[in-house]
Amino acid sequence: MPQTDNTGPSPFQVVMPTELTVPMLISAPHCGTLLTDEVKANVASDDILRSPDTDWFVHQLYDFATELNIPLIHAVYSRYVIDLNRQLPGEQNLYQNTSRVTGLVPLRTFAGQPIYRQGCEPTEAEINRRVELYHRPYYNKVNELLAQLQQKFPIVMLYDGHSILGQVKTIQDEPFLDYMPANRTGVTCPNAFIDAAEQIIAAHGASYVSNGPFQGGNITRSFHDADKQILSFQMEISQRIYMNEQTGEKCEPNWSQTVTILKEIITKFSEMLLKMNEEVK
Repeated sequence: MPQTDNTGPSPFQVVMPTELTVPMLISAPHCGTLLTDEVKANVASDDILRSPDTDWFVHQLYDFATELNIPLIHAVYSRYVIDLNRQLPGEQNLYQNTSRVTGLVPLRTFAGQPIYRQGCEPTEAEINRRVELYHRPYYNKVNELLAQLQQKFPIVMLYDGHSILGQVKTIQDEPFLDYMPANRTGVTCPNAFIDAAEQIIAAHGASYVSNGPFQGGNITRSFHDADKQILSFQMEISQRIYMNEQTGEKCEPNWSQTVTILKEIITKFSEMLLKMNEEVK
């Protein structure tokens, strides 16, 4: 169950390695569970508090990042406060089919339930306040960390980690496959990274589909910069492969198997990025 915010902590946490030897940053923007008092006071039902559309434990799946000398940034607040993977007001919409997409400040859950009591939805001023308190600081910190990496490496990658319930019928009727790597169909990084991820996943007997139904959200789109040689990549995984979706608990051996696959992917990506950097020297 989400915790309640009484103190207003930082909207993100950064876990830094002792040294930066790999040109990669891992981001987990949807693993936060903290709710502001304002949100909690205005929810439509207690069910909303018990079952947010959270990417449960994703930052913990990537705990190995510091062992590999890769920094990790992750959200603290629930996406019900603000969705860090959505565009700001006035920016180009990321998705063609907007009927299945929750907004910057979601008003409904993935299942279609209203998040707020009628008449208690956030005002434009409140949305703007949340942007300044939670959304911009996360993006500013990602920019700062990428700039820090580029002091050592010309080419860097932002790897965005996500998870989702095994089946969400408002997105698609069929259950999701185990792994859903994405690079916006070759736009945000070379397809060699997709190929490498697919080979590792297949070697472990897991299922996958690339660039569908998810192609990468606002984070992968925003931070990819071909001119600055910043690559981005999104990995969405089904929550059923590492946790019990009914009890909300991690489960073994599924958890360890998932960590093994993700660590192999990140290790392979690290090798590829280091090679790319060597080639441009």
